Amino acid sequence: MSKKMDQACPKISVIIPHYNMAKYLPAATKSVERQDYDNIELIIIDDGSQEQPDWNQLTASVTCITRIIKIEHAGKPTAVNQGFKTASGDFLVILDADDRLPEKSLSARARALQSGADLCIGSFSIICSGKVRVHRQLNSLRDKNRRIIVNKYLNGVIAPFHQNAMMFSRKLLDRIGDMDPKMIRGQDKDFAIRLLLGSQKTALIERSVYQYNRYQRPLKKRLYNRCMGTRSTLITINRYMGLRKFWYWCCLVIVDTMKLIYNLFGVYKGLGKSNSAGIKT
Repeated sequence: MSKKMDQACPKISVIIPHYNMAKYLPAATKSVERQDYDNIELIIIDDGSQEQPDWNQLTASVTCITRIIKIEHAGKPTAVNQGFKTASGDFLVILDADDRLPEKSLSARARALQSGADLCIGSFSIICSGKVRVHRQLNSLRDKNRRIIVNKYLNGVIAPFHQNAMMFSRKLLDRIGDMDPKMIRGQDKDFAIRLLLGSQKTALIERSVYQYNRYQRPLKKRLYNRCMGTRSTLITINRYMGLRKFWYWCCLVIVDTMKLIYNLFGVYKGLGKSNSAGIKT
């Protein structure tokens, strides 16, 4: 694969916020290195991690790493916003340090933006133990009413898309602003909604452009994440639902109670099974 810079290709800035993900970071960065797109800058924001990878080895093996910026721990939104500030790309992508990009992820999304869209949303896959188990399609995004999509996003048991399966233009980011640094959890959901509502033209592509790595986390961590995620979703509902927020509060309590029960008693099995929400192997 050629890595010569082609200035005819708009630059894509891939931002990886990293906090204690040294175990997973090499796989994430190598998935960027393997992309078939020629004009990439990869920016890693180390959010005050205690777990540090071998940075020299990482930069030697992943040549597209442009900058590694270390900041005091302040949470994912602050790290991502630092990446936005540093990035020089025309198009921007967020990649969590424990996830990966499949082949042709960036080129597929860039083609959609080059066709005149300012936001692209692709399908995504769930990987478990290094293998793709589930492919999440965009069936529920075919409705042209963005408010209906936002409703599904806030109120569904299964999210209609993954926030990091988006690619957006610098101009769109300038219009909607950065991530909310006050949101400890759920900041991705709020940011994705602002991208969707602020977009002048949104392109959907069916190929999987993101691989969400599902793995077993300690129970205490899962419960904390669930509680903080519920709190952040309540804030997001208050921002976007107006007088309908009371209905969405009730739905959220029901949905998140179900998820909490799963966190307490469920395990990450059965991922290969199909269901009626557009998930299939």
